Amino acid sequence: MEKIVSEYDGGASLPSQSCRDANERKVTYFYEPTIGDYFYGHGHPMKPHRIRMAHSLIVHYGLHRLLYINRPLPASASDVRRFHSDDYVQFLSTVSPDLAVAAHANHSNYRTLRRYNVGDDCPVFDGLFNFCCVSAGASIGAAVALNLGDADIAVNWAGGLHHAKKAEASGFCYVNDIVLGILELLKIHKRVLYVDIDVHHGDGVEEAFYTTDRVMTVSFHKYGDFFPGSGHIKDIGVGEGKNYSLNVPLNDGMDDESFRGLFRPIIQKVMEVYQPDAVVLQCGADSLSGDRLGCFNLSVKGHADCVRFLRSFNVPLMLLGGGGYTIRNVARCWCYETAVAVGVELDNKLPFNEYYEYFGPQYVLHYKPSRQDNLNKPRDLEKIRIKLLERLSRLSHAPSAPFQTTPSVTNVPEEEEEDMDVRPNCRLWNGQDFDSDNDEDLPNLYMANDGTVVAAAVGFLERYYYLGFGNIAMEGKQFLLKSMVTLIVLFLLVGHPTPAVSELSSDGYEMVLPTSVATRGSLGWLHMNGGRVSMEDSEGRFVGLSDRRSLRSNPLRPPSPHQSPTTKYKSPPPRPPPPPPPPPPHHHHHHHHHHHHHHHHHHHHHHHHHHHHHHHHPPPCNPPPF
Repeated sequence: MEKIVSEYDGGASLPSQSCRDANERKVTYFYEPTIGDYFYGHGHPMKPHRIRMAHSLIVHYGLHRLLYINRPLPASASDVRRFHSDDYVQFLSTVSPDLAVAAHANHSNYRTLRRYNVGDDCPVFDGLFNFCCVSAGASIGAAVALNLGDADIAVNWAGGLHHAKKAEASGFCYVNDIVLGILELLKIHKRVLYVDIDVHHGDGVEEAFYTTDRVMTVSFHKYGDFFPGSGHIKDIGVGEGKNYSLNVPLNDGMDDESFRGLFRPIIQKVMEVYQPDAVVLQCGADSLSGDRLGCFNLSVKGHADCVRFLRSFNVPLMLLGGGGYTIRNVARCWCYETAVAVGVELDNKLPFNEYYEYFGPQYVLHYKPSRQDNLNKPRDLEKIRIKLLERLSRLSHAPSAPFQTTPSVTNVPEEEEEDMDVRPNCRLWNGQDFDSDNDEDLPNLYMANDGTVVAAAVGFLERYYYLGFGNIAMEGKQFLLKSMVTLIVLFLLVGHPTPAVSELSSDGYEMVLPTSVATRGSLGWLHMNGGRVSMEDSEGRFVGLSDRRSLRSNPLRPPSPHQSPTTKYKSPPPRPPPPPPPPPPHHHHHHHHHHHHHHHHHHHHHHHHHHHHHHHHPPPCNPPPF
């Protein structure tokens, strides 16, 4: 039943170790036969069945003969904890549909579901944790195969669940298999490039590596009134990670030509400047034309061009799935991309297979994109391209900081360790954001009589968002800030006549500081970075830290020797690092502002303004000196 027509460059049709011609790649493919049985629920757009459909096409085209097929070893709970918080992993591994139904009667269980954002978009379904562990195990296994040099390309179409956060489900994703796979790659590779072509912003992966230069994230996505609301072109990373996050915000109707005109030059430049040792490509198929939730207009060939281009650099490559909600097209796309990975061209006529009726009436691999208007005007795309290429050029002139193998971790003074576990009950102010479109000249700060800040305004795109802080609780020894801020420049005034400017990076989770710090008279710099808050006074002395537990689980720290190896194969010991690109003579400093983004959603997603007392970012390497 061989349906493969021709190699791109001729050559043997089966890979053989002896003659690896320039076009051949050794491709390892992970597939769990039961994956299609997991079911999110009636009417839910995410259908794991699409992975089984893609596999069926792959087999009926005869591609399985060109692949090394593996059944993944599911990730263990401790593997999942390399990124996710203990309490969240505990929750995922014990929650069940019965418990979830019962939770509506039991208030505290209901609050737990809400806290982890489990319910509507991210329902509790049968075998949920198992599904997560299979998806994550395959991405970790793919990383191990690349680490061992067992494969040039490793494929996991069940992975790519890029919205999952450290302690929260989001956008149909519960466990971030991508972050876990990248952490495995970082055991061997100095620099990993992550590229995301899903129609939604790859927020979970960006957030996980926002403060490090060891992972560069590049996301191409629809931006504006669209889930998850993040991914502005001005979000570039912070601290060591500054300029190592790249966002390409796009509009509806993106077609092959427009996409290629941005993707190729930007990725070409990223490869030159960043010189990654491994690349992870999230191939979310919801950027295809006709997707049930997406709004782009790419053909299967246009989407697969991204795979073809990254493959041409000959760097170890991991291919992951992601979104994709018109499942017949998802199956077409991932089957074709598997063929691109091994280097063969497929006949357009689909082979007969058990899901044949899904592909009528044409029964072809390459369906016609719709006649949708491309709202991306050539000059807007040109602007984006010039801006990003210019930023990337600057990156190559900055002396590259030596990549730290093990990011250093700030030590907590012992006397502070004592009372950090005990937190007094502060009155909580229920964080809410106010969007004011009127053009009145409003003051930047509302002040209570005692000089505490009640609200601060942040200018964003000529508008002001009001972030109320309510009472800043000063009970006991702790001071509490609760807001809905994502990386903004915030004027804070605490017991001081002039506002001290500080950069605040938090996602609206509780941050707790000793009051002695908050009322010192001069605030100095406040670093709220990745769920950890550190304070320095004006002389730069380290004053306090919010949560020492987050320091103990630094995802970039190598695992301690008594932890079980991640998979049945261990990654080999790290290779000596390649020398970084030579540092040119001088350093450019660039000012940037982080903005607060409104969370815009497309109709399907429900957003709950609930903020809870746990940290969602992975701990950063070090408080960046802003």
